[in-house]
Amino acid sequence: MVETRRSHTLGRVYWNGTSQPDSGQPEGDQRRVLRAPGDGILTGKAEIGDHLEEGQEVARIQVDKYTSIQIHSPFAGVLRGLIHDGIHVTKGVKIGDVDPRGDASACFLVSDKALAIGGAVLEAILTREEIRGQLWK
Repeated sequence: MVETRRSHTLGRVYWNGTSQPDSGQPEGDQRRVLRAPGDGILTGKAEIGDHLEEGQEVARIQVDKYTSIQIHSPFAGVLRGLIHDGIHVTKGVKIGDVDPRGDASACFLVSDKALAIGGAVLEAILTREEIRGQLWK
């Protein structure tokens, strides 16, 4: 098991015991996570890396032939992630992320958290013969 929650134990490999429980909450300003306000087909109105203004339309969900719901940026920032056009989403599902720091280059880099978790997975593979031996049969 690999710790995925941000803390001093992020990226630790646990051979015994458990990792920290999922808080169910995003890190930082919770408004940054864009969630579907209803069920339907998503269409993006902005692209990853775009600078957004507060209130700017980011995406739209087509509920039925006549009804659509707009999703707006909660604050000025950079669109860091967005579900692909044409995907059916359900109410409450995460559809995107706005980064208030405004650095578009961060959208195309591997995060520190992803690097820590990836490194831990590699550590787990390489330190256990029973796992490592399964890879090169």
